Amino acid sequence: MTTISRYGSIAAVVLILIVSGCGGGGSATTPVSESTNDAVDTQPPVAATGTLGLLLTDKPTDQLSAINVDVTAATLIGGSGQQKVFDGNVRVNLLDLAYFSQPLAFGKAKAGTYSKLRLQLSNLELIDTDGNTFYPPLPANGKIDLLDSSGITISPGRTLLADIDFDANKSIKVQGNGKKGYRMRPVVKVNFIDGGLPGKLARLEGTVSEILDPALGRFLLCSIDNTDACIVVNLKEDSCVLDANGLEISFDDLVVDDQVTVIGQYRHDSDDDGDSDSNADSDSDSDSDLDSDGDSDGASDSDADSDSDSDSDLDNESEPSSDTDPATNDSSGTGGSDGANQDSSVELDAVVISQTLTSQVRGTVNGSLVDDGSFIVLSREGIELRVEIQADCTRILDAEGNVLTADTLQLGVGVDIDGVIIESTADGELATLRAALIFVDTDDELEQLSGTINEPIDFPTFVLAAATGDICIAVLDDAQITLLAADGATMTEGSFDDIAAGLEAEVYGSLGPDGCFAGSELIIQLPAETDP
Repeated sequence: MTTISRYGSIAAVVLILIVSGCGGGGSATTPVSESTNDAVDTQPPVAATGTLGLLLTDKPTDQLSAINVDVTAATLIGGSGQQKVFDGNVRVNLLDLAYFSQPLAFGKAKAGTYSKLRLQLSNLELIDTDGNTFYPPLPANGKIDLLDSSGITISPGRTLLADIDFDANKSIKVQGNGKKGYRMRPVVKVNFIDGGLPGKLARLEGTVSEILDPALGRFLLCSIDNTDACIVVNLKEDSCVLDANGLEISFDDLVVDDQVTVIGQYRHDSDDDGDSDSNADSDSDSDSDLDSDGDSDGASDSDADSDSDSDSDLDNESEPSSDTDPATNDSSGTGGSDGANQDSSVELDAVVISQTLTSQVRGTVNGSLVDDGSFIVLSREGIELRVEIQADCTRILDAEGNVLTADTLQLGVGVDIDGVIIESTADGELATLRAALIFVDTDDELEQLSGTINEPIDFPTFVLAAATGDICIAVLDDAQITLLAADGATMTEGSFDDIAAGLEAEVYGSLGPDGCFAGSELIIQLPAETDP
């Protein structure tokens, strides 16, 4: 009925965060060949290199039940040359990342400033809510360039995290003349985080390797696929532990070799009270915005140039292979090690620990909450389940991780539930999903307008000639403006100054009280002669 989703590998977490936890460090380990166990001298001197960690996340969509894609390479390109930081093949379902940030891989790069981070994608597969499968082509042969106007700086001995956010709702368009189909037009943004930690929750599956401190609820969680990669997990005052049937138990019931699912928040191990602000922002609140810690918001472009190299210029300069850590060359982004690769700088504060590998169900509330703490959910696949809330254990959160109450579970509300499915033993009875964590979609649905930009254009307003007639558009101060090239794949960040009569535009927002449509995001189609 429901398949178990496999999330971020602990090995990738450790490799990415082991340096970034303290903003970098002066030491580094020598790569080890998995076949010979001999040291492989492929790295430039430590003082001349930094580390780039790749994190993936996505915005939810109700159009599809899966968006599967292979990430095969990541390359830094710019004045400091070209450095391939990842070369492998990782299959990702982007919809699994709507509420979580998944570490993908890490790699060494020569210190310096680069203009873009190029991702290479392949084998896009879309599965709709009826189970139909589609394979639309990726623009520009799968290239996506993530730009930062201020430059992407790799500092010696430090780790820079690239938090890459795919927007499925704006990237995938329904098309077809009598026959349903989809078109992919990537809309991707990136936050570069220097010395911080991811703002979203992490979801890790692994094995309890060692109980470090029963009294404090500390244990070592190691990767199922690579037992040398481990991270320390801490039980907090409000943490909850569930058994394999989804019922609350105590920490003492966890034993070595248990396979568990842990959902929690990264933190530095130097935060003695355990109440660190593990968001990447520097303020003390629990939001996930990154505006206050100096991160850079970049737009994306995925060029389709015709020269023999894969960058967006026409110089035919090929991309040399960089000194890439062998750890990124396998499918999990992990590598060998002489001993347990325990991350000594970053730990995970658990929100929920489940004594099994849990399932994830996406759907809508289809039956109101009743007195026994349960409600009905209709999954994306059209299956009804009885969702059981553990009164003192199940966590209900919004997309930003803020705690909600059960009264937010109203009919028709979208939910994403992590828990244990107990099949019914009686005919006609629904299976029970014992929830460990429930994410509630509290975001207001943005309306979309499409049309041609017309005069007058007078900051911050312009006229959009839409199918229903002319409408006033008021561009909000914090609106995101993306310029889309004629090839449908190349994007860059724009401003109000780029709004010109005759250009086609998509505007997302809502109607304001003054009669103007308040635009929070604009995607502007450029003619070929003005491609960015």
